[in-house]
Amino acid sequence: MSLVERTAVFIGRTGAGKSTCANTFASDVLFPESDQSVSETKFIETRTVNIDGANSRYRVKIVDTIGIGDTDLAHDEVLKRLASACYECREGINAVYFVTGGRFTQEEADAWDVIWKVLFNPAVIDHTAIVRTRFPKFLDPTAVKSDCDKLKAQKGAGRKIIEQVKEIIHVDNPPPEYPGWKETRQKSRDVLLTHLAHCEAVYKPPELDEVNERITEHAETKRAAETKLETLQNELSQTREQLEEARVQMQLQVAQEREKAAECELRLAREMNEILTKRATSRNYSGEEDTISATVETAGHWIARQIRNCSLM
Repeated sequence: MSLVERTAVFIGRTGAGKSTCANTFASDVLFPESDQSVSETKFIETRTVNIDGANSRYRVKIVDTIGIGDTDLAHDEVLKRLASACYECREGINAVYFVTGGRFTQEEADAWDVIWKVLFNPAVIDHTAIVRTRFPKFLDPTAVKSDCDKLKAQKGAGRKIIEQVKEIIHVDNPPPEYPGWKETRQKSRDVLLTHLAHCEAVYKPPELDEVNERITEHAETKRAAETKLETLQNELSQTREQLEEARVQMQLQVAQEREKAAECELRLAREMNEILTKRATSRNYSGEEDTISATVETAGHWIARQIRNCSLM
């Protein structure tokens, strides 16, 4: 049995069952599943699996993208991480599956415009199918047709998507706690594999290489900016430490000068006391008066100078 290579990309809103659908395709739990408003898939994840079909054996590269509308991430960050899927698909894409739980939201419509007009180009729509998940009657042709009519009749955000995509695939991917979930997922996988078997054409426009180059350039620029920022932060930290050390040294010098001034004042007081004592007991005051005047004048000048120095610090 020949080995057929295929690449399938799963894109969808957080909680719509995108990762669960990818696991159904792989017939294994390769990607974390979540029905909550916070996507379990925070980055692009890729797995390659071998699948036995009716007439061929497939080697399928499954690319699971981050959920659109992840409440933990900014809208711009989600789109940036979606862009990184381009690198994983650099060899080309056979099928893009836009997974939805039913009615399309404005977030999905906005993401549609970015993905199909910026990351890829309108030609990728020919390789795109809408996957309607959580549809228990997916094997009932009448129920499937009725749901397709409802999807096509909806107005607002989803109308543009429905009008552009040619194929709508219905599946059901119940969680493991549901009875018969394995059998249901197996049948859903058969539906997806039947579609993928006809996706022989490879989508690989020149724009895909250009996007990859822009992503690589952006990553290199970002790394350089982060390195420069880290260097500046380290230099700033060192400067702050040096300033703090200088401030401490200055405070120490001020304290020392103040201590010197206090010691001088005390010494002056002692000398003046000694002179006054001598004056009181001396019979000759003329020489002592000159000594007192000179000492007081010298001490006054010294104290004034010390006070000026302290104020400058």
